[in-house]
Amino acid sequence: MGVGESVGALKVALVGLGVAAQVVYLPLLAKRRDIFQVSAVCDLDGDHAETLGRELGVRSYDRAMAMLEAGGFDALIVLTPGSHGPLVKAALACGCWVLCEKPLAYSRAELRASPATRG
Repeated sequence: MGVGESVGALKVALVGLGVAAQVVYLPLLAKRRDIFQVSAVCDLDGDHAETLGRELGVRSYDRAMAMLEAGGFDALIVLTPGSHGPLVKAALACGCWVLCEKPLAYSRAELRASPATRG
């Protein structure tokens, strides 16, 4: 790749479309459209996900695993409450980069089961 050539934007999906997504992450991603492209959104509130997806012009889901199965993104930003071990593990198994905003796990046993912490 030569100087000044672009690889293309990193395709990003978000799961959990609450305050953190709307006030922090989506505005920051929008400011850097040269390197990030939001390609899918997911929230347990399907109507909310659909509305935001329509505004952004991206696919929307009400189940994170369905979004992972559909693919079409390189990275997943996890912004939901609760334990994220199973979702993070599934995203890593799909080959995604993962940013997990909330605690990855609530116990050491759960954390040890995560592929991200194995040597």
